[in-house]
Amino acid sequence: RRTEALRDELKWLGIQLGKVRDGQVMSTTLAGAVHREPPELVAGPAAAALQRRLAGEALPAQEDLRDTLESNRYRALMADLDGLLLRRPNNRPRRWVTKRADRALTRAERLFAQADRSRPEQRDTALHEARKAFKRGRYAVEVFKPDRKPARRLAKRLGDLQDVLGEHHDTVVLRE
Repeated sequence: RRTEALRDELKWLGIQLGKVRDGQVMSTTLAGAVHREPPELVAGPAAAALQRRLAGEALPAQEDLRDTLESNRYRALMADLDGLLLRRPNNRPRRWVTKRADRALTRAERLFAQADRSRPEQRDTALHEARKAFKRGRYAVEVFKPDRKPARRLAKRLGDLQDVLGEHHDTVVLRE
């Protein structure tokens, strides 16, 4: 219950951070693609034109993020997170935590299977939802990471899968 109240606020912050990150990923990816091409195939100042266009989109996102990081809402979120971390943690039995990790991973697997069966025009969105679910599952597994070798291995594999799905999502954003 204590963490559930923070979920929406963390989602809000993630959206603000994601706008800036998306612009940085696009800029780096497209600049690299232009520079890998033979010079005779690059028409005019293509790299400079791309940078100008992306900067025009990135600057407002950076300004919005600056406003976000200076806002009362952000300060309240940080205070709430600090308060949560300073409280004595619940001494829930390992079985309780294991059950929640299992639920998170079952949900992630279900979403991934649904993405595989979805129509092509819906697949990218479905894969993105599966990636977010695998991330939540990885976080749940990481509770056991320090003291259990199987949990460390599973967390690493989930992280690798999340990276692959994240790279796919970056290409979706770039295509748009």
